[in-house]
Amino acid sequence: MRILRKNFKIAMYIVLTCTLFNSCDFDLKFKSNKNHLYKLKSPKETNINFSNKILETEEFSVLGYNNMYMGGGVSIGDINNDELPDIFLTANQEPNRLFLNKGNFQFEDITESSGIAGNIGIKSWSTGSSMVDINHDGFLDIYVCMIHGHKGLEGTNKLYINQGDNTFIESASKFGLDIKTYAHQAAFFDYDIDGDLDMFLLNQAMHTPNAYRPGEIRKKRDKMSGDLLFKNEDGKFIDFSEEAGIYGGANGYGLGLNISDFNNDGYPDIYVSNDFHENDYLYYNNQNGGFKEDIVGSMGHTSTFSMGNDVADINNDGWMDVITLDMRPHKEEVLKTMLSIEDYDIYNFKIKHSYHFQYARNMLQLNKGVLFNNNSVKFSEIGEFSGVAATDWSWGALFADYDLDGKKDLIVTNGIPHRPNDLDYINYVYDEQEKRKELSYLERIETIPKGEVPNVAYRNNGVKFEDVSKEWGLDLKGSSNGIAYGDFDNDGDLDLVINNLNAPVSLYENMLDHNKKNYFKVKFNGSPKNTAGIGNRVTIKTKNGRQVQELFPTRGWISSVEPNLIFGIDSLDIIDEVKVLWYDGNEQTLTNISANKTLTFNYKDSKPLNSRNVDNVKRGKIFKRIDNSSGISFEHRENNYVDFEYEKLMPRMISSEGPKIAVGDVNGDGLDDFFVGGAKDQSGELFIQKKNRNTIFEKKYVKDFYNDRASEDTGVVFLDVDKDNDIDLYVVSGGGEPFMDLTMNDRLYLNDGNGNFKKSNSHPQLGFNGSCAVVGDYNSDGNQDVFIGARSIPGSYGKHYRSRLLLGDGNGALFDFTDYTFGNNVNLGMVTDAVWLEDSKELVVVGEWMPITIIDFNVVPLNERKIENTSGWWNTIEKADVDGDGDEDLLVGNLGLNTNIKASVNFPVSLYIKDFDNNSQIDPIMSYYKDGNEYPYFSLDEMGGQLVKLKKQYRTYESYANSKFEDVFSKEALKGAERLQSVTFESIFLENKKPGKFEIEKLPLDLQMSPIYSFAIDDFNHDGTSDLLAGGNFYGNQINIGKCDASYGHLLTLSNDRDKVEWEVLPLLESGFAIDGEVRDIKILNGFESQKWILVSKNNDKIQLFSF
Repeated sequence: MRILRKNFKIAMYIVLTCTLFNSCDFDLKFKSNKNHLYKLKSPKETNINFSNKILETEEFSVLGYNNMYMGGGVSIGDINNDELPDIFLTANQEPNRLFLNKGNFQFEDITESSGIAGNIGIKSWSTGSSMVDINHDGFLDIYVCMIHGHKGLEGTNKLYINQGDNTFIESASKFGLDIKTYAHQAAFFDYDIDGDLDMFLLNQAMHTPNAYRPGEIRKKRDKMSGDLLFKNEDGKFIDFSEEAGIYGGANGYGLGLNISDFNNDGYPDIYVSNDFHENDYLYYNNQNGGFKEDIVGSMGHTSTFSMGNDVADINNDGWMDVITLDMRPHKEEVLKTMLSIEDYDIYNFKIKHSYHFQYARNMLQLNKGVLFNNNSVKFSEIGEFSGVAATDWSWGALFADYDLDGKKDLIVTNGIPHRPNDLDYINYVYDEQEKRKELSYLERIETIPKGEVPNVAYRNNGVKFEDVSKEWGLDLKGSSNGIAYGDFDNDGDLDLVINNLNAPVSLYENMLDHNKKNYFKVKFNGSPKNTAGIGNRVTIKTKNGRQVQELFPTRGWISSVEPNLIFGIDSLDIIDEVKVLWYDGNEQTLTNISANKTLTFNYKDSKPLNSRNVDNVKRGKIFKRIDNSSGISFEHRENNYVDFEYEKLMPRMISSEGPKIAVGDVNGDGLDDFFVGGAKDQSGELFIQKKNRNTIFEKKYVKDFYNDRASEDTGVVFLDVDKDNDIDLYVVSGGGEPFMDLTMNDRLYLNDGNGNFKKSNSHPQLGFNGSCAVVGDYNSDGNQDVFIGARSIPGSYGKHYRSRLLLGDGNGALFDFTDYTFGNNVNLGMVTDAVWLEDSKELVVVGEWMPITIIDFNVVPLNERKIENTSGWWNTIEKADVDGDGDEDLLVGNLGLNTNIKASVNFPVSLYIKDFDNNSQIDPIMSYYKDGNEYPYFSLDEMGGQLVKLKKQYRTYESYANSKFEDVFSKEALKGAERLQSVTFESIFLENKKPGKFEIEKLPLDLQMSPIYSFAIDDFNHDGTSDLLAGGNFYGNQINIGKCDASYGHLLTLSNDRDKVEWEVLPLLESGFAIDGEVRDIKILNGFESQKWILVSKNNDKIQLFSF
């Protein structure tokens, strides 16, 4: 009876599933709003009747095949050369289908007559497809990938050769392409520039013990999972993977594939996105028949569960950018039920075993060019800043100019029938099901939460991406996978096809008004063995600037687009110049082209160039990097302390905020020398500038510096504490580590006038976690005094000691006058930096969770004057007369806008500080707003690691995820809690408007993409006005924030009309000021014969020196 009952349930499941698939009511979705950019066409209109229906069974389901819901692909191309693009769709278990475009969005299903249906049934599983003229006869052929060798699947990749009469003959074995692997998608391109098309095959991986080994396993080839590169030799494809340097490990969970020339050297490179723990791969073409993989050297971090990817020049700077998709949802009630954030120990373990920094969100990588060597480029990851980091369970990404305004927009396909990473299912439901063994696999699947969500469309507004899913009519809810574009009606805009799982295919017509938007379409008649011109690069120039596109049709999710290029030119009528760089280096140029035209470029009309390199950027005109002759041997070395092991809920580490630099002439020779602070158990070091040009600086050993190496130097400053006309040194101790004892004491070193320093005890033995030392004559007695900023109380994040004011007597001693001068009115906060404005006698202090605070020493008693609406996570403040009006303005560096923590006056980020569980330990609880509601920032597991009672209060992840902050922490629980808030994370310029009034201006967007830690101001380009250098980045964040590493330094030139300060960001390649790492300080030094130097310190790294 049990067997009969089980079989009956399976049968009913099949019946209900099939009924559901065939009775979905799509009528509402076909009622298009006339104002939508896209109109969803109905099958009745198009005659396209296709659904990628999958049928799960006891033997074959998502519980045993992880890739069950990855869906099918789309290929678009003109198979019969009638100028109308046709559609090929892959189905996992059912026949693939080919639809012939008859015009006016009418299609004919020619699957059966064409001979292209392929294998079907329980042993067949098709994945991606590509259209390519493989035999260069002028007709597009079709290549289909299939899974072989898993769960009884017996697929073999198919190559259907177009016979020129709407029929095809399967011929994969003839070409050597009858491959039996876990094949996912293929890209055809001429990697060795020999005139014919080669092929890269992306393979999936299955969960096996070999897949979970140190990253070096990627170099050991697995015959089923390893990616493959095939070289075309006279029409036969030969496996050239090993020789070409292609990884082939069992851990290569390949899901996304794109070809592009990332470094602008004229040779095609390869980007592979890998799911789970394996790195993405970025293969640079070595121009000698092979590739060099360098994802680690190019991107600071990538997605964890990398799915689809796409490539385009999103900011029209001539460099190709990358997006990779992940599975992070925006909705809080879903986000906190998903398995996505790993333990910090596991995170570090992976990094130590050759895995890269990975975070579970979409990544938008902005290409900054070849900054540091001749091959690899550097990317700035700006997904959070751009607004595209969280699109839920995402598959396909497709950049294109859908509204023809001249900027590349983005469409993302989303959704999954069930979420197998649901934490309640993993931790509770599944285990219970395993124990009881009462449910069939199919019944178990129905207990997994559903994950059908809308697709997402983003308009590129030139700064960020704006969600226009509803406005464009593309917010179809379901499980959408493959996506491709083509111009089905030849009206110059891009129509869309989306292959949905268990639902009809979506065909969208672009309804753009061509009376308002114009286009330019490019086609190619290629070379004899590359008839479509795959690999061509087209650059157009108009009054609105430059645009670049490449022709590599494999893109989207396991799909390929129509092999033409469409440029949007907004309302312009003329394209000033069109330049075609053919894949082999030949070139064609046309000028003065009318809009709304289609031009076909013929290879026979092109001419060779002397150089294939398309990078013509001016380089290094202002700064020159000095390496071998600097003489600077210091390298900052952090110890292995991890703050989160002691304070689980602090958002970022405090122990990695050095080193700082103090600059001054310590030996009276007229040249600037410098002291750089050391890390914990590392001596700070003094470097003397030499007039001998063979070595610019020379290290000077100071015994007392070495003896104090156990202390971490967090603030350093030169001052003449004894008025003997030389500069002495004050060093602040800190670092945030608990149990530091005497190593927390600050230090004062007196100079004998020749750069010889001896430790002095003529100062208060301050023993707290300090951050900065700022010199000024605070009491106007002619002696130099010091303000010491207090950073935090180790072990009690959010709490802080009192910052101190030390007054000098002019005889070498400092005295603590804090209580007398500050009284009860000045308490400040978690101070990070401060500046003294001598002219106005004001101390301006910034810190974490602090407003910008001014202490006016002209008014007694002293008081804090807080600039309204400026509370942030401030890192640094610098003074300078930026606008040249004779007073001192301020530059202030903040967290930036490129994290998932967003703050505003109406929706602040808050920190509630209290011992909530009465265990004599401070609990810092951070909250943030999403969609107008306040939520705890951290997940249930993270919160439960500190507040165990929450795990008892919330028995399921779903109940916690659906709880707002007020539900988790009642008013009663919050009684007695201190509340800190941040309302802005933007770095700013404070223009001094006198008297004591500052006007806030936001710094340019380039400086909002990462935390800023230092500024330097001078006339770097010698044009008579001030320029600005800035640097930053911070790596020591919690995993759900991730590394902030988008900055490679910034040079801003100033245009000042006396009414408003205008900044222009100079490209890094042009300025020559490029920094890789965590910048902590930038200092300007005067050298011999008017030479000037730029000194840059970096956390856990070497110091860099530039001349200008």
